[in-house]
This record gives sequence, structure tokens and C-alpha cells, in this order.
Amino acid sequence: MTSLPEFDIRMKPTVRREWLRLYPKRTDGAFWWRVGCVVRMRHIRHKDVEKIAAVCAAVDTEWPHVPWAKHNPKHDHNKLPPYPMWVGREKERRRMNEEVRDTLIDTNNVLMRLDRKVTNMRLEFKATNHSRKHDMDELHTLIEIVRKNVRRLAK
Repeated sequence: MTSLPEFDIRMKPTVRREWLRLYPKRTDGAFWWRVGCVVRMRHIRHKDVEKIAAVCAAVDTEWPHVPWAKHNPKHDHNKLPPYPMWVGREKERRRMNEEVRDTLIDTNNVLMRLDRKVTNMRLEFKATNHSRKHDMDELHTLIEIVRKNVRRLAK
């Protein structure tokens, strides 16, 4: 197989689940993105398993799993130690995700309480025909904007 083409980072290739069985030692998304780009640029059919396996091998030799293995292609990628910065970080990442989730829940609860208080104050001002009822409508709109932004960040 000839050299691989230049990759355009804006490309959105299709990667089939069936392809993952062709090269099970590579589970990283960047590898499969590159395989999908080559398949798209070379107009390879998605069901042509032999050509896709050849593309996988070419991408694997061009971009090995770990950066220092690129200099020594005889290295076995699976026997290399993991990156030191990743060792033991799973618990820390899980704890951070729990903290973020708890913060989002607390923020949502505060927004609900604010919304309830603003609604009650708006109804009181409306009943007494006070001019502040319009300010409460504006506060209600601002709370909805903040709630929408928090929901978007939570995704």
C-alpha cells in the first residue's frame, strides 16, 4: 500500500463497528478516524474487509499506539508500560465527574428555588398592581437563560 494521504481534520468519516474486529488491538478513536478517512479518500467499499484490514495495518505502522514505538518498529506495543500520567487517574476522574454532577444538581436546585420565589413575588406584585411585576418577569427570563446554559453544559 502506498503512503497515506494528508488528513483533513474537518472530515467526518464513517467507521463501521464490524471494522473493530479487524484490528482489535487498537481501540483508540484517533486510529479508527484515520482508517475511516483513508477508506473515504480512496473510495473503498465498507464491506471490502481485506482492503480495510490492509488500511488498518498501514495506519498502524504510520501511527503506532505509543509515540516512542515509532522509532523502533520491532517494539511490541502491548508490552510497553502505560503512560505514567495515566496510571491511577481513573479514580480521580470518576471523583471529578461525581463532583461535577453534584455541582450541577445543586445549581439546578438553586435555580428552581429562585424561580419559585420570583414567581411568588411576581404574583404578589401583580395582585397589588405594583410596577415591580415587570422586573420579576425579567428575572424569570434570566433564570430560564441560566437554566438552559447549565443544561447545555451538563450534556
